Amino acid sequence: MPQDLLGFLKLSLKNLEDGIEKAGSSAKVSELSVIGSIKEVISYSEKVIEKGLCLSSSRGIKGFGYICDGRWSIVSTDNVTSISKVGSDIAISFKNGELGILREEGGLVLGPSYVRILLRGYSIEIPYNDYREAGRQSHVIKKVLPIVIDTLRKADESFSKCIKLYRL
Repeated sequence: MPQDLLGFLKLSLKNLEDGIEKAGSSAKVSELSVIGSIKEVISYSEKVIEKGLCLSSSRGIKGFGYICDGRWSIVSTDNVTSISKVGSDIAISFKNGELGILREEGGLVLGPSYVRILLRGYSIEIPYNDYREAGRQSHVIKKVLPIVIDTLRKADESFSKCIKLYRL
């Protein structure tokens, strides 16, 4: 599963870059800005997930377990990889070919060729190659991006501390 997950992230990034390339010079700055932000989220997700999986394997976790002195739980099966902060609403999960970065108030679900924006019951799916729709929905995306970046930042900071502590 971890290799599938990392391969999925690389495929998503490639599909997004293909969408940007297809847009060429006809894309507006706001459209490219949103697509660039999604690209940043994909890259940051890859970094955070690699750290979480490194901590998991260093602890010999198979299936389910805790990392970072019990502050984070990790579930890894054939078709699901999920990292959650214990006692919090933070969840990063890969299931059915989608990567979700979620909090109670909203988040993103990244598919191989689309991004789904979730914000307090509102949901919209934007294909990576539809940069015009990304521009039209930029106001919603800009509300969700800080939530997603903060989620990844918290996981990254916690995992980085644990990696230093465990000397990995």
